[in-house]
Amino acid sequence: MRFYSVKERKMVEVPDSEVKPVRYEWKTRSGKTSVRYALKVAYKGQRFHKFVDEATYRKFAPAAPGAPLGTSRKSAASPSRLDEFFARYEERVGDVFRRAAAQCGLDWDKMDDDERTAFVAKWLDD
Repeated sequence: MRFYSVKERKMVEVPDSEVKPVRYEWKTRSGKTSVRYALKVAYKGQRFHKFVDEATYRKFAPAAPGAPLGTSRKSAASPSRLDEFFARYEERVGDVFRRAAAQCGLDWDKMDDDERTAFVAKWLDD
């Protein structure tokens, strides 16, 4: 997949395996749901973002039906909002959570999403 590099002022070829599909979904003032599709990647110290059509998004989206990868909902009170937060930031703070869980005698990698959410909420309160 090709992305435009503002830093280098040219198109950069990025391996398809590095590309992450993202679906932005929000409610309009009239109550309709709007959706935009994009591809994101962090590659060689640069971050790239490209809006694409649904067909291109589907090429990179997971094969499992009903499992949208990287969905971002701007509407308030979304039940999966906390899960989306953890999915986006787990890479950045994963080591911190793993160490904190290990100090409490827990294995972060063996915990399911509900256990992780409860642990982080309790850990932040302490």
